[in-house]
Amino acid sequence: NSMVYLAKEPITAEQAAAKLSELPDSEKLALMDRAIERCRAVLTPNELVELEAARSLMQLWINGPDAARADLARITTEYAGQPRLDVAVRWVERRLS
Repeated sequence: NSMVYLAKEPITAEQAAAKLSELPDSEKLALMDRAIERCRAVLTPNELVELEAARSLMQLWINGPDAARADLARITTEYAGQPRLDVAVRWVERRLS
């Protein structure tokens, strides 16, 4: 899947040069949350579960295993019955081990 975004205002040279790795962790998670919310309008729940799993992986890197497990528990409930759920959850769980 691909997405294209329309910039509603010019992007400054400073913004274009910004590196994601230099953003504060809280801003990285906020960006992921906003991306997931925007994608709810165009992706099916079966597709969204993969983005949610990626967010859980970010939680692992930023806030540790307990935060990632809490995210996985929410995802497992929210996306129960989705075909891609098990694979997405296992993908994160392997990194928790």
